[in-house]
Amino acid sequence: AAAWAMGCAARHGQELAAPLARSGAIKVLLASYVNPVVSDALRDRSKATLKALIRNCGDLALIEPLVSDATPPVILRHVLGEFGEKLAADVGAKRSFVTSGGLMRLQGVLKAHERGLEDAAKAIEDAKKTGDAPPPPHEGLLDGRALKDAKSINSNFPPEVVSYYLYC
Repeated sequence: AAAWAMGCAARHGQELAAPLARSGAIKVLLASYVNPVVSDALRDRSKATLKALIRNCGDLALIEPLVSDATPPVILRHVLGEFGEKLAADVGAKRSFVTSGGLMRLQGVLKAHERGLEDAAKAIEDAKKTGDAPPPPHEGLLDGRALKDAKSINSNFPPEVVSYYLYC
């Protein structure tokens, strides 16, 4: 019931979503979303509420900690979408994204995505060599839309800055 109530408040707009996000609702909802013991109904409600909070919180600094390879891909996609949409127009948000470590964590997410794809390709190749059944397909950490948004975020910064954080 609490996840549902927070979702209703978050969907109304920034004036209600921002205080919820500042009070730690994102962390609680994310914990309930990833908890394997919770029911599917609570997981779905938590996901919907997280999406509403991400979309309506208004302050990118509130969702910036979610730019991480530990964030579930279905939530990360929405976080990257918000950053991709809003960073281009806000110089202060760009500065904050870099100084708070968001750009560095984004590069870590992209590395984890590439590493996951490479590991999946290697597992398929190994299965072919041994004659075992191939493993189930692995889509990586980011889907097509999230990857596009990550590239859009990177395009807001000079290539030298992006490559610095990519290789550090």
